[in-house]
Amino acid sequence: MHQLPAGVPVSSGSPVPPLLRTCTTCAPAIRARVSRVVTAASISSAPGTGVGGRTMFRCTSTSTRTSATTSTLARLFDGGSLRLPATATAVSTTSGTQIKTDFRKGTVDDHTLRVAAVLAALAATALITPTAAAVTDHDLAARWAPIHYQDTDSSDYDADYVTAVDFDGEWSTIDNWEAQDDSLSRLTGAAYYSVVETSTHWFIGYSFYHPRDWEDFSDPFSLYTHENDLEGMVLTVRRDGSTYGRLEAMVTVAHSDFYSYVPSGSTFTSGRENVDGTLVLQNGRPTTRQEAKGHGLYGWNGAEFPGGDGVVYFPTGTGEVPSSGNDRSVGYRLVNAFDAGGMWARRNDSATFASWGTFRGDNGKDNAANAPWGWDDGNDGSDIPRGMLASDPAYLVAQYFAGEGAFSLTYTRNGFR
Repeated sequence: MHQLPAGVPVSSGSPVPPLLRTCTTCAPAIRARVSRVVTAASISSAPGTGVGGRTMFRCTSTSTRTSATTSTLARLFDGGSLRLPATATAVSTTSGTQIKTDFRKGTVDDHTLRVAAVLAALAATALITPTAAAVTDHDLAARWAPIHYQDTDSSDYDADYVTAVDFDGEWSTIDNWEAQDDSLSRLTGAAYYSVVETSTHWFIGYSFYHPRDWEDFSDPFSLYTHENDLEGMVLTVRRDGSTYGRLEAMVTVAHSDFYSYVPSGSTFTSGRENVDGTLVLQNGRPTTRQEAKGHGLYGWNGAEFPGGDGVVYFPTGTGEVPSSGNDRSVGYRLVNAFDAGGMWARRNDSATFASWGTFRGDNGKDNAANAPWGWDDGNDGSDIPRGMLASDPAYLVAQYFAGEGAFSLTYTRNGFR
């Protein structure tokens, strides 16, 4: 049986104590309950006077919040799968609110109490750690959403406005080409996002939809145009202990090629694929640019639009319609690709998709646009198949780049799997 001496500290930034981390009995419980590291907590024991002289453990943490929910830990253990009777009390101190959790004597064996004590300390500090206990996928996506430079073509400006797949009020994509110019007021700015994560990184995907991939000349043999167009990018953000992490790399989708970018200061370098450029930040946000007509997406290079006209979209949370093809301040909203009834939920809906990851469309080349799980770079290797930028971005990024440092390939959460 593993022993936990009285007063064992769990110091700032340290994970679960190695003794307990290696225990095959308690490790599953720890993994199931804990996803954050400890910042400040201590565990102490007192001689037990209960049945068999068993031990009572006390876990103490200090909260920087002005108040603390003292019942949280009691509910976690007394009402959880461990079924450990526990009480929690809060005492105001000069440094915050001190939370103490007592596990009553003689209720379960000493080993389980020791495991519970560590879990309680970790859970308590999860309440007070500013890391990301409260950060949501939407928060992350909103923080890193790009300022998006959309080039436009003067022969048909509004055909280059970004919008939602269901801009016309329904999810049948076989009529979106025709519906595109029926009512421009429906072409409100939108971007789809998704978040998957490992223990070291968040991978945040964004995609921008256009009803038409078009040309300004006739295409009688359907060689250059098609209905529906969704291209985008994935950001690699290190979970460095701050609320929103640190941006380290971007991979974008332009037709059948992927392009790689790193911001200044990133340790990422060229790997299997060359780094194609520096990721320009504007007001702390990544920047992207998208072609007119064909809508290939790249990192913005800081240059003016070709021809001098284009729309600049900002992630304001409200979708707006450009006032013209040269509107330099248009808001767009974020749409979670994993929303109930949303894009991923409809992945097997034949009204939206003709096949796995391919939108249904019959203008120009039939069924020629792809969702994120259908994106593919045609020449990056057989071990990186179609759709991997969405389903396994960690592996793709690890191959595309070098110098990434600590980098987990194991997902703690991935909605595409």
